[in-house]
Amino acid sequence: MSAPAPGFTRGDRAPDFMLPNPDGKFGRFYDRFKGNLVVLFFYPSGRDAAALGELLGFVERGAALADAGARIVAVTRDAVDANRRLVDAHGIDFTLFSDPEGAITRGYGVAGLATLVLDRNQHVLAALPDAPGDGHAAGALAHLLTEPPAVGAPGIVSAQAPVLLIPNVFDAALCERLIGDWRDDHAEGGVRKRGSGTVDPASRAVDHGIKKRLDHNPSDAVNRELIGYVERRIAPEVFKAFNFATTVIEAFCVGAYEAARGDYFHAHRDNMTPQTANRRFAITVNLNEGYEGGGLMFPEYGDQIYSTGTGGAIVFSCSLLHQAPPVTRGRRFVALSFLIDQAGRRRG
Repeated sequence: MSAPAPGFTRGDRAPDFMLPNPDGKFGRFYDRFKGNLVVLFFYPSGRDAAALGELLGFVERGAALADAGARIVAVTRDAVDANRRLVDAHGIDFTLFSDPEGAITRGYGVAGLATLVLDRNQHVLAALPDAPGDGHAAGALAHLLTEPPAVGAPGIVSAQAPVLLIPNVFDAALCERLIGDWRDDHAEGGVRKRGSGTVDPASRAVDHGIKKRLDHNPSDAVNRELIGYVERRIAPEVFKAFNFATTVIEAFCVGAYEAARGDYFHAHRDNMTPQTANRRFAITVNLNEGYEGGGLMFPEYGDQIYSTGTGGAIVFSCSLLHQAPPVTRGRRFVALSFLIDQAGRRRG
């Protein structure tokens, strides 16, 4: 019972849905998230011996998955009454949703068997399209034990900028490709000096009073690819956190802050000119690690440095004062863009 990979892959936000449980009561998928990991298992029917065996694998490993911090949710094409009989016959104690029309299953891009391991914020950590090793449950458990998701240490937060840190927006291969594109084609980025007596603004010298950085502008094809990731992995998170509906995503810029050049971006806001007033949220995706210094600071909220792992994004309101302190060793690569709403689109 082989199946293609689910339509949602690592870094994507798993969408909400509402389906009936074995008692015929409709429940929301997001109601099953209580600050915990979730293992979401899709199978076509309990009448299929292989699918039933995989389902019972989750029953067998339910305690171990719970010890790993995960809850189990299963979705099947079987009707409610069939699920009720299955629950009674096998003592299934996790949520079993009925999707008889297959709308949710198809929406997730699933055909046959598939398992998604989701982090505490509904993002995909792993997609298991086929039975790995001795089953889907074993594969999900193995992933959680060998690659436990990073979780902030318990503590009291007394001051923090209102920003989002979103992991796994770009994968490592994409980050490397963008860095390679930058190496092939980059130029001094920043505001051009006025009054230089030249007709062409692009030929004016760059004013380093606020910013010093080397930038690459991706091609239209690459921009479409990057914007697709924003639509799937960032825009839903921004809507959840800030109730902001993204209408336009600006073209990306790939920038490098190099220690040898003393690159920096002094404290500024991203919406203070007529050309940038329609910007609502800024996106910084970190493309590499291994440098020292750098990161993002928000001076209005303290002196903390905000950073993410490779491929992770920091998203924040363009009204927030922020700065990129100098990199002291190596080179920091970032991909940058902005979100605009419908009103901002009209003004733009």
